[in-house]
Formats: sequence, C-alpha cells, structure tokens
Amino acid sequence: MKNKILLMTGIAAVALLAIAASPAYVTKSANGNAASPASLILPADPYTQIRVVNVNYSTDTNNSVLSFASGTTAYSIQATNQATSSTTNLINSTNGLSVGATLVLQHSGVCYSATVASWNSGTNVSIYGLTNVVLNSGGWGVATTVGDSVYLMGTATTIAAAAASSGTTTSAAANGEAIYVAAYQGRPVSVTLTPALVTNKLNNVVAHYD
Repeated sequence: MKNKILLMTGIAAVALLAIAASPAYVTKSANGNAASPASLILPADPYTQIRVVNVNYSTDTNNSVLSFASGTTAYSIQATNQATSSTTNLINSTNGLSVGATLVLQHSGVCYSATVASWNSGTNVSIYGLTNVVLNSGGWGVATTVGDSVYLMGTATTIAAAAASSGTTTSAAANGEAIYVAAYQGRPVSVTLTPALVTNKLNNVVAHYD
C-alpha cells in the first residue's frame, strides 16, 4: 500500500510539472506617447522559453522601430527594499552589470524595469552591505520580496515599423512563428515601439511560451 501511495504521489508531481510547463499563448498591450513610447515586458516562466509570434501596432512617425530584448544573466533579491523608490537594492551578485544597463525585476508575476547607476560590494551584513546594485532615481517603483528574480537585459534587436509619414497614424502587424525568441528558457522579453511623435500603441503582442 505504501508503494502505491508513493507511486501515485510521484505521478501527481510529474503531472503538475507537465501542466506548469505546458505551452501557452499570452497577449499583452501598451499605450505610449512622445515622452514614454509604448513598451511592455513579457514575464519569464521558469519552465518555458518565450517566442513572440505577433505584434500589432500603431505609430505616427516615419522612423519608428520595434525593439525586442531578452533577459540574460539572472540575479535574486536578497532583502526587501526600504521603500518602493529605493535606489540601492541587495542582490546576490553583480556579475555582468554595467552603467546604463537595463535590469528587470519580476515581482508577483509583474515586471518592472530600471537602469543601473552603479554597484558595490561590502563586508557588513546590512541592507547597505554585501552586494548592492544602485538604480537610477525612482528605483523599481515597487516593494521587493526576498527571492524575487532580477534579469539583466541583453542588446535589443530592431525591426522597422514606420508610419507612411510622420503625423499620420499607421497600423500594421508583424507575424511569424518566431519574430523574436528569448535568449534562454526562463527569461523575460521586452517589446518597445519607439519613437512617438504624439502617441503610439502596441495594440497586441502575442507570445508563445513553449
């Protein structure tokens, strides 16, 4: 009887893992303007790799582009930040960081981006000791939780997405089996439409997690 219970428990665990890793489509959208063009981040799933298969967009400039970037090096939050705007955050490593690099925090399934201002290492066991990354003003904009994932974003890949003429809004779409694919399994992907003369929009970004 004990063996049967153990077998059933093992089968259930495998089944749950299979469900967690099942392929799925995710659709997101974002509005933008001249100061902050449309941009979104597809959150990472530890069991799958993100593949962007459709981007439907609207732009009002004749020089706009779609930019895609993938998470590369992964870090983890080691202590909750003192405030949502805290610029100094304790992470487990600073390997690969550079000034101006983009970091993405994934907290409760939602992604937040920030830019690296500097980093440091100390020997004191405190929020300002050990290994810290210092972000630009505003920090993450959210209270972190120990264990949250942080990803260093890689170099962007761009696709022309120009309007017929500046000042005229043009809507179009890019479709394919793999418009852009995350660098690794378990990494987020950012999609940005820039610039905007007045407004632009990522009407629908469809990604396949597989």
